[in-house]
Amino acid sequence: MMLATPLSLMLADFALSLDWGAAAARVVLTITGGVLALLFARLLWSRGYRATLTAAIAEVLDRHAALVRSLIDQDPREVNARISSATDAAGRLADSLDGLDKEPGGGAPRRLRDAVTVAGRLRDNALALFAIPPPGNESDPTGAVLDLVADRLEKAAEGVRTDRPGTPPDDLDRALDELGAYVDELAARRLDELAEGAGDRMTGLRRSIRHAAAARPALRGLSAEAVRLASLTAPRSC
Repeated sequence: MMLATPLSLMLADFALSLDWGAAAARVVLTITGGVLALLFARLLWSRGYRATLTAAIAEVLDRHAALVRSLIDQDPREVNARISSATDAAGRLADSLDGLDKEPGGGAPRRLRDAVTVAGRLRDNALALFAIPPPGNESDPTGAVLDLVADRLEKAAEGVRTDRPGTPPDDLDRALDELGAYVDELAARRLDELAEGAGDRMTGLRRSIRHAAAARPALRGLSAEAVRLASLTAPRSC
């Protein structure tokens, strides 16, 4: 390229006079070359990010489902590993969306951008729930709700892989209603306990109601974000 101009001058025949038609032809050829360059750049540009987008979405759903399920046993090492894994998966999805924006004719769907944000809020709620000591009560419905949330995310991931969005069951809504009824029952039993003069003692009922009162907002927030994440990442029919 550095020698192109001197070479052109050496080859040029200045003895031959050129008219305006030659100048117009040069302009047309330059424009045609630019159009061809843009056309082939569009046709030959790598579209790897679009090809891997489905796998990235399914991975985000699977990793967050595993995170939610790890909250049932609350093993610190397991939960920390799952949080790190879910964060990495969301980061890879965000990178794929950034790459998709740069592809010719590409453009990351806004709903997937929102899904990355929702996944971050889901992890925040998971951390908040993990910070609450376990209830120590086998009848506590927290584990059942977490199990259903993980199932919802796993089914969403399967729908993304098969490109067949499924109808989510109503079990999660029923479990959340049962959680509310359970908290109300604990409150009523605690009032009876206070009436019997057990206000100063740390009873099992007192520990259960303290756990339920602290865990319920985080659990509801986690469930809501999981449902929204599944909805945002579900395959679209058009």
